[in-house]
Amino acid sequence: MTVQDGSPLYVHVARKVAEWSAQYGNAGVVVGATAPEELAQVRGIVGPEMPILLPGVGAQGGDPELALPAGLGKTPAGLVVNVGRSVIYASSGPDYAEAAAREADRLRRRLNQIRARLS
Repeated sequence: MTVQDGSPLYVHVARKVAEWSAQYGNAGVVVGATAPEELAQVRGIVGPEMPILLPGVGAQGGDPELALPAGLGKTPAGLVVNVGRSVIYASSGPDYAEAAAREADRLRRRLNQIRARLS
């Protein structure tokens, strides 16, 4: 979907949120990890300080090796990676809590390794 100037709607939204952030100082955006090119474009629009919530890593197939370089800003906290399904569905058995903890820890370690390589 495009807007009047021909740009994609997500670009228009990112520009608008950047304006609001400049005015109010408390805005953020959500961009899926399955769209790393668009994530990089949004990061360029909103700047290095704005937080971006990044769903889609894990069960949805977003590749953190592509998404983190595209979305990281000035600080590691600038990209908040949301992982849900791969953790909550780690097991349906009596070991659910342990399996979910293992999966969350595995993903945390992987994300931190990628962040360390990018620093």
